[in-house]
Amino acid sequence: MRGIGRKPAVIATNPEEVIVNAAKILELDARGFMCPRPIIELAKLRRKTTEPCHVHIVADDLAFESDVAAWCETTGNTLLTVEHLGDGVHATIDFKARS
Repeated sequence: MRGIGRKPAVIATNPEEVIVNAAKILELDARGFMCPRPIIELAKLRRKTTEPCHVHIVADDLAFESDVAAWCETTGNTLLTVEHLGDGVHATIDFKARS
């Protein structure tokens, strides 16, 4: 079968945006911001984004993991992953299309 075992196509369109397999991924670095600033930055990005995409956000605020989960539940966006890595909490969110 065609495409099996192949790496996904990655196209960098600007420093904050990457396209992997035609799914747009926006990157947001909220390290150094304390609560509620990481969520404020995420909400700002959401207001600017009308098409469906995934957002990868990194924050080092201790409250971020619970805050991002609550924000996703409140806004109807889907929290796909949350990981604690050496540089902070990494979360991936599925932004739904909106008009």
